[in-house]
Amino acid sequence: MMKTGSSRYTKNKRTMSSSTSDIISYLPCNVLEKILMCLTLRDAVRTSVLSKRWRHIWTTLPQLVFDNTFYKECTVATRNNLMMTIYQVLLQHRGPILKFTVSLMALESCPQIDQLIHFVSKNGIQELTLYFFNGGPYKLPSSLFSCGDITRLDLFSCVFKPAPGFKGFGNLLCLKLDKVVIAGDTLSSLISACPLLERLTIQRTYFNYLEIVALNLRFVRLSRLYGSICFKNTPHLARVSMHLVLPLVSKDRETSGSVMHSGTFPAVELLELDYYHLKAVVAGGVPNRHPNRLSHLKILKLHIICFEKVDEISMVLCLIRSSPNLEKIKIKISNDSSCYFSMFALDPVPEPLEVQGWSDISLNQLREVEIHRVSGTRPELDFIEVLLAKSPILERLLIKFESEEVSEESRILKELIRFKRLSPDAEITLRNREEFFACTMRKKGSSRITGTKRKMPDSTSDIISHLPGNVLDKILMCLPIQDAVRTSLLSREWRYVWVKLPQLVFDEMFFRDLNKTMHAKLLMIIYKVMFLHRGQIIKFALSLAGLESCSEIDQWILYVSNNDIQDFTLRIWKGKLYKLPSSLYTCSLLKHLSLCSCMLKPPPGFEGFTRLLSLNLDEVEIADDVLSSLISSCPLLEQLTLNNSTSLNSLEVIGPNLKSVCCFSHIRSICFTNTSHLANVSLYLKGAKDGGEISSSVVLLDSIPVIEFLELDFRYVKGLAACGVPTRLPATLNNLKKIVLYDICFDERDEVSVLICLIRSSPNLEKITIHVSSDLFFFFSLFMIVDLDFSELHGCSDVSLNQLRKVDMKNVSGTKLELEFIKLLLEKSLMLETMLIELKAENVAGESRIVEELTRFRRASPQAEMILLRIFDAASSPTFINRSVWRSCVRVLLFAAEARIQTVDGVLHPP
Repeated sequence: MMKTGSSRYTKNKRTMSSSTSDIISYLPCNVLEKILMCLTLRDAVRTSVLSKRWRHIWTTLPQLVFDNTFYKECTVATRNNLMMTIYQVLLQHRGPILKFTVSLMALESCPQIDQLIHFVSKNGIQELTLYFFNGGPYKLPSSLFSCGDITRLDLFSCVFKPAPGFKGFGNLLCLKLDKVVIAGDTLSSLISACPLLERLTIQRTYFNYLEIVALNLRFVRLSRLYGSICFKNTPHLARVSMHLVLPLVSKDRETSGSVMHSGTFPAVELLELDYYHLKAVVAGGVPNRHPNRLSHLKILKLHIICFEKVDEISMVLCLIRSSPNLEKIKIKISNDSSCYFSMFALDPVPEPLEVQGWSDISLNQLREVEIHRVSGTRPELDFIEVLLAKSPILERLLIKFESEEVSEESRILKELIRFKRLSPDAEITLRNREEFFACTMRKKGSSRITGTKRKMPDSTSDIISHLPGNVLDKILMCLPIQDAVRTSLLSREWRYVWVKLPQLVFDEMFFRDLNKTMHAKLLMIIYKVMFLHRGQIIKFALSLAGLESCSEIDQWILYVSNNDIQDFTLRIWKGKLYKLPSSLYTCSLLKHLSLCSCMLKPPPGFEGFTRLLSLNLDEVEIADDVLSSLISSCPLLEQLTLNNSTSLNSLEVIGPNLKSVCCFSHIRSICFTNTSHLANVSLYLKGAKDGGEISSSVVLLDSIPVIEFLELDFRYVKGLAACGVPTRLPATLNNLKKIVLYDICFDERDEVSVLICLIRSSPNLEKITIHVSSDLFFFFSLFMIVDLDFSELHGCSDVSLNQLRKVDMKNVSGTKLELEFIKLLLEKSLMLETMLIELKAENVAGESRIVEELTRFRRASPQAEMILLRIFDAASSPTFINRSVWRSCVRVLLFAAEARIQTVDGVLHPP
């Protein structure tokens, strides 16, 4: 339809979807990439079929992971099919590839992989993972050694032979090699040529000798290696784990000195060694103390140790003696039959206490000990005795037996009870594969068996119980209070967890069958919960439909007032108003206060809540001066909500930190003072106002210079217009973005004048919402002659709405003045996107006439879209007897050069 007036109707039977039905597609590209990176590559590629917007998003992802989740049919797929699929993905990809992974069970080592590595080496690769499960080891191409930006390298079943002139990876942080063919000197050179290397993992690799020089190295894990290791210049190394296999001893390099040289990692905190390593260390003899003091060592783990061999147990004691700050020891005893049968040798092994002097040893920081595969021999028990005698703050000693049937179990228990214990609270737990019993040791030697022959679950079957206390509190606070209390039945560890929760919320979720519960029983349940509670109560909420105003609530408020309450909610639903006790006004830490059906009368001398952030009063009886004084005495108050409170003559709001005010109450006059941060204001006043008092409301807007959201009803608008409406407000509302007005009558000159004044004074307005009055009087105004003209009203030529994007007009009758107002908005809104007009059926004066008028109006925005909704009562319709509302939609698309009406057939039914 051209602007000259010709019209063309186009019917479209497809219902338009809501503008909010696809929120994800309009997110920023970097957010969409984050979402797709959480998916498997297979699913990320599939998003390309969603829409044009999604077609190429996956092609810019900075990571490509080809694993078994990408190609689920990999067990039967041929190598050509796999490579073809990978090629297709790489060819469509655009941009850098920071992470690249190839780990497919069906993919064998092949030359085509060289091309893949060459491709990613030219695209800024930083993390590279290559796993080959079939065929021989894959020889890495020379292009890999040109990846100067690589930070993480993970290889499995590869051949690592750098090209001549290779100078290392200058940015490498993490290196992991598993079943990699590499020479010892090449590996040593690679490590030393990576100055930023922090984590090193080498598994199932063969070499004669490896020298590790890494200034920044912090973590080392060496597992199932064939060769000897030497650490040099590793000052920051904190965690060392070594599991060797038959260490090789060379003539020019003594294994005993090269493998264990603690001077090269003085900051080690965790040390994990195995039997082969200890054997190499003790080859040249065991000193009384280690040459270097392991002052930072906190955790010591030893594997496959035989307590029947003097050299091994002596080395264990040497390490313990050289670690004064040790906090945890974990030892797995060897189950080798030679160690077991040594129990019956003719020449007994000297006891550990007789091997070396122990008078100078101290384990002042040791808290936890675990000994696994214990067979109950004399040397093992002597070692336990030493630990108990030298550990003053030991908390837990776990002894795990190898077999299900432990011989002479009672004898072992008697021995443990007899041992001298330096720690008064040391707890010893004896456990085999299916049964356990524990003894809690007392300082005087008494013991108490806390459990016998009870089935133990798997160690990983109850992970939650071992979480920190604050984490458990967070979990329980997400549950209703009755479910949190029920967790006390889970186990002894859970019995008293809920009693320390910092919040108690008694609402409908607390007692689901509340309607069948007697009032007295309800009170008793709350009493029991509060009686068992221990510690602070930061949040307390009482909102039960079956609870009436009663004196018992005074006691509960007194209780929480003595427990550092910060968030207090009280809602009385039945009976008379509840008078708040004086104990509530002593809650100096209160931050959030919400009251319903209460009487608020502070005692003399009350100085306010100095830390209160939000105040919500619903059906609360309070005097004018008391409420004004309460608000002013809360200097940190940010949010104020008044709903259906008793009639107030005047209210003065003083809040230097106030940001939001919502008032739906009977108030004759309201005044804002010192509210420089107030951004959101909603006023729906329920009483008539006197002219003199209401005129001061214009000054109200001068007291809120940073207001962003303003919501007013017709009574307040009438108050603004009582003593005349200026062309502009005293202060321009530069920050105001949204205006909502209720029950506005366009046939009332004063109300329309206030509306124009507000619009003129808000140059950055983005959205206007107007609910037109539905009174019967205004219906008859359709047939009245009105001389009001917007073009003459205070002169609208200077009105500019350069930022207005959306307009909603509800309950429109189709009168001339309403259409004139719509015309004004269309002419003055350069960036208008959507205008929604909701027509009420009994007030509509010809829908076709309205459409014709709308298409004739001049439009400043070329993309303005107008939507007309007709709403009427369908109770009389035999088809929709049980439905209250249904909508018939007419969508009008308005363009600057061409106007086109698009009628949408069909009915939008309510959900």
